[in-house]
Amino acid sequence: MGDVVSASSVEPVAIIGIGCRFPGGVESAGGLWRLAAAGRSTVGPVPEGRWDAARLAQFHDPDLTARAGYGCFLDGDVWAWEPEAFAVAPSEQLWVDPQFRVLLEVSWEAVEHAGVPVDQLRGSRTGVYVGTYAPDNLFREARPVEDAPNSPYRFGNFTAGAAGRVAFALDLRGPVMVISTHCSSGLVALDTACGALTLGECDTALAGGVLLMLSPETHMYESRLLLSERGACSAFDARADGYVRGEGAGVLVLKRLADACRDGNRVLVLQRCLP
Repeated sequence: MGDVVSASSVEPVAIIGIGCRFPGGVESAGGLWRLAAAGRSTVGPVPEGRWDAARLAQFHDPDLTARAGYGCFLDGDVWAWEPEAFAVAPSEQLWVDPQFRVLLEVSWEAVEHAGVPVDQLRGSRTGVYVGTYAPDNLFREARPVEDAPNSPYRFGNFTAGAAGRVAFALDLRGPVMVISTHCSSGLVALDTACGALTLGECDTALAGGVLLMLSPETHMYESRLLLSERGACSAFDARADGYVRGEGAGVLVLKRLADACRDGNRVLVLQRCLP
């Protein structure tokens, strides 16, 4: 057997920038901290433009549709954005999954928060690691077979393209990976990015995840299995009867600690890495 390498002997990874968008009007790490400190719930009804929970109740089990009538949703219009800033062709602009839109915006904001000019990263060995889950926009934008040539399937709606969208928009030349491990997707993306930095596969990395709840299909499926009847998460509590689905996006900018110190980056957090 070879020598055992301890985690303390592996150089930690520095988190130098954070971008996020979460329910309750959260658009920064500070906003997320203030929300958590206030203990404020963000559970609310399905916003206009997503799906009609009352109409679903006419066709499905009322108990299930009642649970499908709430969640933790982002404020505002998730379809509103500035596609020109992200090199999205006019033919795609109406079709691109809003998850990609939010991810692109949050990735840009994370780089800005890191104090790194976006142009400085163009052409660099920067990797992109993104955790995703449900392709809700494919369900929402389904088309009859006779309209197949105009199907959103050919317009950037597959979640497998999420990381590539960011890399293309920012002209990043490092590894690109999409990870889908259900609830742990974002965490696994972070761990994978840290490993890539430790191994020298990239010099900088963007790591995070995105999920928007755009159609009732996934929500209804989760209602049958896991959603709370009370509309509350009660971890480690005897009252626990399920969980509440939520949406949002978060992206971290990562560097090896020595590189961050050399480049004068502000170090927010150290992520210890396993060997």
